Amino acid sequence: MYLWLDQIYNHAANDESVEMDIGYPELASGDWADGPVYVPGYSVARSGTIPHGSTVQMFGRSSTTDGAPSFPSGLAAWDFRYLAISPTMGGAGNEPINLDAPPPPWVFDKALPATAPSGNKTYTQRILAHDLYPYSVRPDLILRDAIKDQTVKKFSLIEMDTQEATGPQGGILNTPPVRRFVPAVRMDMRMWIETIEEDGQEILQLQYEQIVDFEFHFGTDGGVTRWPHIQVNTLRKRT
Repeated sequence: MYLWLDQIYNHAANDESVEMDIGYPELASGDWADGPVYVPGYSVARSGTIPHGSTVQMFGRSSTTDGAPSFPSGLAAWDFRYLAISPTMGGAGNEPINLDAPPPPWVFDKALPATAPSGNKTYTQRILAHDLYPYSVRPDLILRDAIKDQTVKKFSLIEMDTQEATGPQGGILNTPPVRRFVPAVRMDMRMWIETIEEDGQEILQLQYEQIVDFEFHFGTDGGVTRWPHIQVNTLRKRT
């Protein structure tokens, strides 16, 4: 469920809003003209369930921009916020990798499991060696490549997170077995609602990315490993 927060409680009551919101008799036209008026730091909220049966509450913002969304390339795409590899997984050796170039040679070193069984590169080697590289490493790059030859007239971007820097925050409520063994600790989401011009027609297209961070208790040093689970897709409205 999505709720647009910037459209509620942001003005004094008037005859129309009292009637529409069934405010009578508690509210009358002119109430709250002197404040306080609720203007949240975010404009949209989402509540729902995510993989493993956990309940999620997210807050975020929306904006509309002309043209196409901007995605990074090259070394700039190596950003742990959007990678399927986290620093707690060793960060693939903590050396930035150009995801628009072939993987580095160590990715195909079959001796790594024997020579460095607990090494950072060994832990993430198979992610970079996957047939879907570079999307196996940074899934949202497939969204970038899906629109590279499209004419995008404008798009609305909705960004949401279970964590907020200031003010009231969202969160995740895990079921008991999930909380004990592999809790979901954070989720963030981006949606691009795009207007595509194609063959003289305008087409509504949705691209989205959902990142859920799970924490596994099997670090080689007894610590916690945070493993991002990422879903991306490009959808079109059927005409």
